[in-house]
Amino acid sequence: MLEEGEEIVPRFATDFEAGLADRIYREATKPDMRLSPVPRYDLLKIHFYLYLSVQFSRGYPFQCEFCDIITLYGRVPRTKAPNQVIAELEAILATGFRGRVLFVDDNFIGSKKDVRRLLREIAA
Repeated sequence: MLEEGEEIVPRFATDFEAGLADRIYREATKPDMRLSPVPRYDLLKIHFYLYLSVQFSRGYPFQCEFCDIITLYGRVPRTKAPNQVIAELEAILATGFRGRVLFVDDNFIGSKKDVRRLLREIAA
């Protein structure tokens, strides 16, 4: 599988079950992060984890010569809605996890307008 997985993984799983899996899967477009479901943190053996992660955005709008992030995520920042991130944080809290939660974005402030909205919601 190449690129992001939201659309690829279900297609691959169906093909694999049918014995028809291809060698390479690619997404035609970049997935809309606002359609991403809350991860199933409840399936984790939470006591094995020191850190859990949340991803708010993908995409890197700058033109740094050393950056390869744009190859995978593109140049247009895509973000989740603040209520999605809050739901993910609440899902983590519901597991009983009390360790550190990392935002694993390659460029957290790629969309300053969206990150300001998110931080206001988290602060509230």
